[in-house]
Amino acid sequence: RRLKSPASANPIRSDVGFLASMRWCFVTAVRLLYLVGTPGLWILQLVRMVCFVTAILPGLLPQFFSYLLNRRVRKNIVYGPSIRHQLDVYLPADPEEAAEPPPRLPLVIFLSGGAWTIGYKVWPFLQCKVLQENGVICVCPDYRNFPQSGLPGMVDDVDLALRWVFSHLEALRADPNNVTLVGQSAGAHLGATLLVRKARQEELEARREEVAATSDGSSSASGGSADEARAPLLNGHAAPAGEWRLSQIQEFVTISGPFDLPPLMEALHQRGLHRRLLRHLMPDPEGMSPTRLITVLRADAAIGVKAIARLPRFHLVHGTADRTCDVRQTRDFGAALRDAGVRVRVTLYEGKSHTDPILEDPLSGNDEMM
Repeated sequence: RRLKSPASANPIRSDVGFLASMRWCFVTAVRLLYLVGTPGLWILQLVRMVCFVTAILPGLLPQFFSYLLNRRVRKNIVYGPSIRHQLDVYLPADPEEAAEPPPRLPLVIFLSGGAWTIGYKVWPFLQCKVLQENGVICVCPDYRNFPQSGLPGMVDDVDLALRWVFSHLEALRADPNNVTLVGQSAGAHLGATLLVRKARQEELEARREEVAATSDGSSSASGGSADEARAPLLNGHAAPAGEWRLSQIQEFVTISGPFDLPPLMEALHQRGLHRRLLRHLMPDPEGMSPTRLITVLRADAAIGVKAIARLPRFHLVHGTADRTCDVRQTRDFGAALRDAGVRVRVTLYEGKSHTDPILEDPLSGNDEMM
C-alpha cells in the first residue's frame, strides 16, 4: 500500500469546507468562553502565555517555517470523522519516491499536550524534526479538545489514531518491532489512561475466548475457520480488523504528565480554570486517573496480574520545577506502576519547568531529554 496524503499545510478538511470550519471554531470558542467564565483569572494566564510565546518567537519561527516547507512532513492526514481527526507524519525518507523499498525504520507516535483545551499536533514539531533527521518516523495525531469532547472521548480519539497507525505500518515502512508511544502533559495522561484500560480490555477478551473455546469443543477440534487461521496473532490472540494490541508498543515515554486528577483539579482551579469547566472536562476524575486505575487493576484478583503483564515498558520524565503539573504526579504514578510489577524507569530533571523538555531546551540546543 502507498501512503496517500495531502502535502499541504492547509488544515481545512476538504469534506468539511472553509465556512463550516470557521463556524465550528466560532461556536466552540463561544462555548469555551462561557465555561471558563469571563472575566476570570484565566485571562491573566492567557496574557502571560502570549508574552512567553512572543519572547521565544525569534527562535521558534525559523523552525516552524521549516515544518511548513518540509515536503517529508505529510500534514493533515484524516484518520477519523471529526474535524479534529487529523495527523502529521514525519518521514525520514519518502517511501513513494525511493527506487527500491527503504529499510524499516523506528516509529514514534507523539501525543501532544495542551491542558486538554489547546492541544495541537504541531506542538511537538521540534522533537519530531530531530527524530526525523536521525532516521525515526514520527506520527503526531490531533484529538478533540474540550469543549468538543471530555476526557473519555479524547481517549477514544487516541485509540482511533493508533488504529490508523498500526494499519499503515507497511505504507510507512515502519519497523513493527520498534514502536514507541510518547505523550507530553495532557497527551501523557490520555496515553496512560488508554494503555491501562487496554490492558484490562485485552485480558477480559482473552478470558472470554478461553471460555468460548472450552464450551465449543467441535470448533476447537477443527482448528477454526480459514479466516481465523490467516488472522495475525498478537500476544497469542487474533487481532480484529482495524484493532491493535499492547504487544505492538515497546515503550511508553511520558513527559510532564498528570496522572491523578482529583488533586490536579484544585490546582487548575487556582490557576484560573473554573470548576464548572473542570466538571464538564473531567466528569469522572477518579475513573480517568491512571495512578488510581493501575492500583484498582492490581487489586483485581481475577485478571489483575495477567492484565498488568500486557503493559509495555514505561519511562516517566518530569522536571522538578514544574509549577503547572507537580512532579509528585510522576513520582506517585511511577511508584504505583512499580508496585504493580510494571517495568518502569523515572527520570527527573532538576530545575526543569513544565515546557523546558519540549520547548526551551530544544530551542537553546541543550536538550537533555532528546
